[in-house]
Amino acid sequence: MGPNLGRLRNKNSLSVLILFVLAVLIRITPSLKYGLPYGFDIYEFTSRVLVIDEGGLISLPHGPLFYYVHLAILKAVGYGMFL
Repeated sequence: MGPNLGRLRNKNSLSVLILFVLAVLIRITPSLKYGLPYGFDIYEFTSRVLVIDEGGLISLPHGPLFYYVHLAILKAVGYGMFL
């Protein structure tokens, strides 16, 4: 049982590593295309839309959505205002 358990751990570690790398690549692709610091997080965006639809309280954006909104505001207002 010992050697087989070791192989199973290595296979699971490799699977998790592959999934993690794929997730990072999927998140980085839009940011590379549009020049954003992080990829746009569609789950975070939709979770806020669903909360608005239900009439609940909305938490402030954080993570990738925060940076996306921040860049959108900077682009609309102009970067010179903050320099």
